[in-house]
Parts: sequence; structure tokens; C-alpha cells
Amino acid sequence: MVDQRLIDYIINAKKSGQNAQQLFSELTQRGYRPKDVLEAINIADQQSGGFQSLLNNKPLLIKVAGIGIGLLIAIIIIYFIVTRPVCGDGVVDEGENEETCCLDSGCLGQQNCTDNTCIDPTCGDCEYLDNHICKRYTCCKDSDCNDSNTRTIDTCLDPSSNIARCLNELIIELSNTPKSFNITTNRSATFTIDNVDYIMTLDTINPSSASFSIATTTVTLRLGESKNTDIDSDDIADISLELNSTSGNIAQITIKKLSYACFNDSDCDDYNETTTDKCLYPGSVSSICANEVINQCVNNSDCNDSNATTKDTCYGTPKTCHYTLITVCAHNDSFCPPKCRSSQDNDCGTYDCEDDFECFIDGAEECDLSKVLYNTSITTKIKKNLPKNPKKN
Repeated sequence: MVDQRLIDYIINAKKSGQNAQQLFSELTQRGYRPKDVLEAINIADQQSGGFQSLLNNKPLLIKVAGIGIGLLIAIIIIYFIVTRPVCGDGVVDEGENEETCCLDSGCLGQQNCTDNTCIDPTCGDCEYLDNHICKRYTCCKDSDCNDSNTRTIDTCLDPSSNIARCLNELIIELSNTPKSFNITTNRSATFTIDNVDYIMTLDTINPSSASFSIATTTVTLRLGESKNTDIDSDDIADISLELNSTSGNIAQITIKKLSYACFNDSDCDDYNETTTDKCLYPGSVSSICANEVINQCVNNSDCNDSNATTKDTCYGTPKTCHYTLITVCAHNDSFCPPKCRSSQDNDCGTYDCEDDFECFIDGAEECDLSKVLYNTSITTKIKKNLPKNPKKN
């Protein structure tokens, strides 16, 4: 139904002198549908009696209709031209995306827009592309797993893959205290003895036994069996290894360092002159040092060596016997050292001067019992040298 306001407008325009063709052109340009305009003109003509000639003039009517349709088409074309998206204008219009216009919409992830085409980035070493983004593998080599701990073995498992992972295994410090741990056929274990690292691998395993390699040594153990093993090729067992259990490719073992007290007597030297140093059960895990006190005593009477030329005494910590050669003239020590006279040492008897006349004279002056070898020449000397007033005893 035609809007009455349009009809009223046409009637008033007619009164102002406009004809039907002018009104048709004006109203269609203003956006009214040609059909509505023609119908409104017809109604206005009927109401005013002035537009009926236009309706009766078919050529003119066709011309007016053609003009209206042409204008409508022009308007539609202009609309699509004005509203059509323009790629590269910096505005994301409807229908623009990374595939149709990456210049405006951009690309996914780390892609670059080149010539209006999204191109994936080129990933570097130890990287892979995931959803247009370069990501790093967890590790590609062992050094990528460095945990800054010198007492761990750093390993990259399945390097340069999506399942790459780091393993930081603590090096087992062996001691006399047994240590138990698991080892598998696809992994190794590392332990250290005296600051030397050794790698241990599980070579074969079955429900009742397992075989291991340590350095250049191979050890096969039955379940529950323990063996002392030399791992540094010096013919001395360094570790004790026991197989506790097996399960699939996993073996549980107990390992400890073997200690030796001594291999010979010199290993037991306690730097104490009063002891005898002895290595018992040398070169075995049962070896032990014995440092026995020499000539241990309680008092001097325990130290009789049946030698009159020595002084037997008990002293020190611990107390031990000491036998010292007597060289000093002293009374009541049961020994008369050489050159001692009875006046100096009551343990001395007649002093034998042999043929030394001067010795005999000295003894006489000191009232010492002395003897001298008698001969004529000595007698003459005695007579000449005897004191005029000899001492009286």
C-alpha cells in the first residue's frame, strides 16, 4: 500500500507546476521504488485529476520506468564499489583473513606475511615447528642437560625428538656401608671408589641370575649370591656385589667397598718403638693390625735380663723394660765397670793393674786393693817410688 504522505507530496508538487516525469525522476533518486512512485502518481492524479495523462501515455511511462531502473542499477553498483574490501588498507574487512589478506589480518604463530602469503619460520638447531611456532626440544645432546652438579651423570634420552628428556643420575659414592639400587638393561649406573668413577651395565638377566660389566670385568651372579670383585686389575678385590632380585629387565643389587687393614707388617707401623707391628691375615677383608707392646712390665723386678752389665728398669707409657749398659762407677749395683776401683764402687774387688806400676801406686794411695805383675824391674821401681810416709789403713 502506497504511503499517503507520498501521494500528498505529489499532489502539492503538481500544484507547484511539476509534471509527472519530473516527480518520478526526483522521487526515484531519493530512494523510492519506481513502482510505488508510479502508483502514488496515479492515485494523486485520480485525486487531483492532473496525472492521468501520464498513465495513459505508455511510451512516456516506459521511458520513466527505464530511467528508474537504470538509476537503481547505478546505485547498486556504486554501493558494491564503495563497500568492497580493499586488501592492504590496514583495516580488517569482512572476509579478510590470513589466507585472503595477511597484509591486514596478519598470520598465525611466527609466520611472516610475504607478498600477501603467510610463510612458516625456519627453525634453528634443536628446534621444531609446532602450530607455526618454533619450539625447542628438551635436549639434543648431553650437555643440554647440565645441572651444574659435578656428582651427577647428565644424559639426554631420545635426543632431538618430541620425547627428548634429561636424566641426571647421582654418582653413587661407595663406602663400607652397603648400598642397594636398581639397574636396567637399557641404563647404566655410575659409582665411585677413591675418587675414581666406574660405569656398571646390566648385560643379561633372567629370573635366577644376571650378568654385569664393570670396566673390563664381567661378573655373573645367581639370585642371592655375593661376590668380591676386582675392578681395577690389581688382583685385589675392590667391591662386594650381591644380586638381591630380578624382575623383567630390572635387577636390584647391593654393593659396598671392600677395605683392607693391611697387606704386610709395614702397613701396621704405629711409629712406636715399644711395640711389635704385625699384620694378621694379610691381604684379606679380615686383615687386622696387631701392635703388641715389647717387654711390658709393672716394676723393675719384671725386667731381669740376667746380665750383670746392664741396669734393668721399668718405665714409660706403657711401661716397658729397658736394659742399659752400666758404665758409671756406683756402689751396690752388683757390677763393677771397667776402670772402677773399690773406693768408687763397692762392687769392685782387687783392681788388676797388670804391669802398670803407676796404677798400682794410685791404688795404694787411695787404699784400693790392687795388684800388679811382679818382676825385678817393677820391684826396683816400687822401692824407689814408695812414699816415705804411706797412708795408714
